[in-house]
Amino acid sequence: MSLADLIVLDGCAAVEKALADGGHPATVPFTPGRVDTRQELTNIEMFTWLKSVVDGFRNYVADDYAPITSGRVSPEELFLDKAYLLSLAPEWVALVGGLRARGANHDGSKHGLFTDRVGVLSNDFFVNPTSVDLE
Repeated sequence: MSLADLIVLDGCAAVEKALADGGHPATVPFTPGRVDTRQELTNIEMFTWLKSVVDGFRNYVADDYAPITSGRVSPEELFLDKAYLLSLAPEWVALVGGLRARGANHDGSKHGLFTDRVGVLSNDFFVNPTSVDLE
């Protein structure tokens, strides 16, 4: 099941619950997958342009991404640029802190976690880097 299918299914379930809670039980139909096209009409090669090359939320940089590997642009610069373009500075800080506390790096690495309690949603990401007790 794709993420899009999951989101639509969740929406159907929410509408059904809201209707039932309002005294009007009903079934909201759900059909997974794209129903507006067929596989043979999809240009698969064009989807390679949608592949992520950098994802700062998960500490991910594609192995073959030349501008980073050649030292011209850092992953941090790309991440901050995207956050700025989307007007997500406060949300970016909260999301990264939460993801790091949960240990949500793309390769399971410990880079940027700043906690001994990985998996616990805490404020360790914010407290530990600013602590004067660190050496």
